[in-house]
Amino acid sequence: MERLSKEDVKFMRQFDSCTQMNMNCIRFDSKSGLKHKLAILDYCKMLLKDGQDFFTRARLKENEACADLFIFHNRQIIEFVDSESENSIEHKRKLWTERHFNFDIVRVV
Repeated sequence: MERLSKEDVKFMRQFDSCTQMNMNCIRFDSKSGLKHKLAILDYCKMLLKDGQDFFTRARLKENEACADLFIFHNRQIIEFVDSESENSIEHKRKLWTERHFNFDIVRVV
């Protein structure tokens, strides 16, 4: 990865040290089901082929939230949804967008 801009550094500092040290490493929530894990794996495979840097299990320093996937270049948070309630998703959307991240979901089928 090239040298980070001040803006990039500001965004990265929001994450805990474990997240920051695991660029392009695929980590899963042990409670997630197989379909959820495979969806993340497929998406990360596409990102690797495209040469895009990402972080999985991207956790905020305050432990307030943990995203399934954070794509660095466009500050995109992606939640893979298979059994979460709409209220939970909207709570996450609000939390991430308040911190100026782009938030999207991928429905796991």
